[in-house]
Amino acid sequence: MQAAFRQSIRPFKTCVQRKKQACQYVFVGLYFCRSLKGSFSLLSVFRLICINSESGATSEQSKFEPMQFTDKTIILSSFHEFDLFSVFLELNLRDKNEQNWHCTLAKDLKNENAAVLCRAEKQIDAHIFSLLEKVHDRNPNFNFHIEIWKDKEIKKRLKEVFQTTVLIQMNSNYIIEKAGKPIFDYYDDKFTRVIDHVLNNENLLYSLYGHAFFNMKEKKGQYAFDRQIISGIRRALMALGIAFTDKQAREDEFYEQIFLTAFVLSFCMIEIQTKRLHDASYQKKALDLTLKNLDRFQGELKLDAMIWQAIKLVIESKFASNYDYIDQDSEVATLAQIVAVGDLFEQLIALEADTQVDASRALDIIYVLAKKGKFKQKPVDDLAHWLEMQEVFRFYKTLERLENSCHFGPNKENLAVPYPMRGVGSPTLFVCKGNNTACEHLSSAFKKINIQEATYNLRFGAYTKCSWLTNELKVYYNKYYSKIKDESGAHENPAKG
Repeated sequence: MQAAFRQSIRPFKTCVQRKKQACQYVFVGLYFCRSLKGSFSLLSVFRLICINSESGATSEQSKFEPMQFTDKTIILSSFHEFDLFSVFLELNLRDKNEQNWHCTLAKDLKNENAAVLCRAEKQIDAHIFSLLEKVHDRNPNFNFHIEIWKDKEIKKRLKEVFQTTVLIQMNSNYIIEKAGKPIFDYYDDKFTRVIDHVLNNENLLYSLYGHAFFNMKEKKGQYAFDRQIISGIRRALMALGIAFTDKQAREDEFYEQIFLTAFVLSFCMIEIQTKRLHDASYQKKALDLTLKNLDRFQGELKLDAMIWQAIKLVIESKFASNYDYIDQDSEVATLAQIVAVGDLFEQLIALEADTQVDASRALDIIYVLAKKGKFKQKPVDDLAHWLEMQEVFRFYKTLERLENSCHFGPNKENLAVPYPMRGVGSPTLFVCKGNNTACEHLSSAFKKINIQEATYNLRFGAYTKCSWLTNELKVYYNKYYSKIKDESGAHENPAKG
């Protein structure tokens, strides 16, 4: 199914533009519809356009209010919005022969003089639509508030459009180019099954089309999801891929929680200016705003308490450098540990990233952070296996093995530290963080390595090289470095330096 889909969209390249005012939107036409058995059939192919830019709504978007939802109804704020909504439902309300009406009025419709045009419980057909259009043409400034009942066919259409958006992200050229392969093909059916189950949550489903997350901007079958929805989809897919790669048997509910934790995390990050997160003063503001959004959506969405707890753990690690959950083994901590890795991986390879990197470099960065205690090691290893980055995985496992080989400190303490620790191929030697002169492996060379500022497991100061582990590292480089270079794009073999 994925291969057929990719062939169908190949002529329609993703178009990326920078605009000063706009949010990122992805305009999608319906590629697939759900059959009764849950499989997808190809209907038609529209273009996919990605607009990447700074946060903030466009002036064009501000003309329209998002759809509003009550427990039982959908509220459209104007005739123009209702017209767009009818196209969204694939209804031609100007066609008198149209029979598939899904729009039943929940309240009386009145004109600008408060005269009743149509009573509640009446289906809007071509005749009623014509009346509304005449009122609008006569008085364009008058806005109908059209309230219709929620309907199973409307719900189905909402699911289809979101599922299509997910499929588009799974087949994005940029992800295939970054990873060097269609990584989502490995777990094709698992992804679609999880997402289908997740969308059975009506509160979540309707929320996707409110809160200004969605905008029916045009009448040509093109619909716009806000960049936070698109980012949330990507992060959720990454987190799911990591979770699927873990060989531990899990119930479907666990994977649904993974998707929801990663996806709703993006809801909480609306209004966050990611380019300013390097500023420590802005991080505090971002933390407060994100936690405020968490409280807001927690009151609106009916989700398991564990999901909100896991989201909070990820938020605190992102904006407050609180990594206590890394060493916890609760279900909540496990959700957060996986989602945190998927979140950063997507952020590093994203189209809107300040400096885009490919998948191998992103994985390398995350491995370094994991060694510094900022990520759980297991999800990072699973990410490497999923991406089939075996040499990167082998490098860090070898580094870990060598680092743990030292038992020559006081009370058999491990004193070995690779240096410098900047990623694949960067350590050229091992130093002794305790400068243990009683150890037979300490270099006899007079020259010491001066560390000007604190780095991975080392404070400011002068350290002596460990001859034994440094030689072991060189042996490894000489044997495997050509493969590491091919997979990760690393520079020349440091063993030859």
